[in-house]
Amino acid sequence: MKVRRKVIKQQNTKSFSYNKKFWLVGGVVLIIFMIIGLQPTLFYINTKKYDSVGDLDKGLAKVEINAKFGFINKYGREVVPLKYTWIGDFNENLAKVELLNKVGFIDRSGKEIIPLEYKHAELLKEGIIVVILGSEIGFIDKLGREITPVKYNGIKHLDGLKLF
Repeated sequence: MKVRRKVIKQQNTKSFSYNKKFWLVGGVVLIIFMIIGLQPTLFYINTKKYDSVGDLDKGLAKVEINAKFGFINKYGREVVPLKYTWIGDFNENLAKVELLNKVGFIDRSGKEIIPLEYKHAELLKEGIIVVILGSEIGFIDKLGREITPVKYNGIKHLDGLKLF
């Protein structure tokens, strides 16, 4: 199969696709656009609409407008509405979100898996989340099921380090 390379100079190109791999780029850039056969794919995300656009990760990019955060897909469509005051990156297919000083977790479709009811929450390892509700601490799994009751005033790691 013959591979041809074509260099395209384009203003404000924001998303580039080759072989199902996507990159977000800013400003005036030179893009090496590889064409295999007759099926090149070039996507454009209008970043002028957003105050900031994050990197595309597994088909989603974090976006911000007026200090409200959400996610768009590789076609520029909103997957997670821009309503959160803070939004983290995906880890184990969950992203930590904050709204009205309450924290929870969403999945890649925007569904709230862990309700936004916690003062603080942190995904540790293997789907275990430490949560703080008021001044009490406990553990839940990444489906929101309680592992330990949220009733403790502190947690120590096995090596003696205080976590919270």
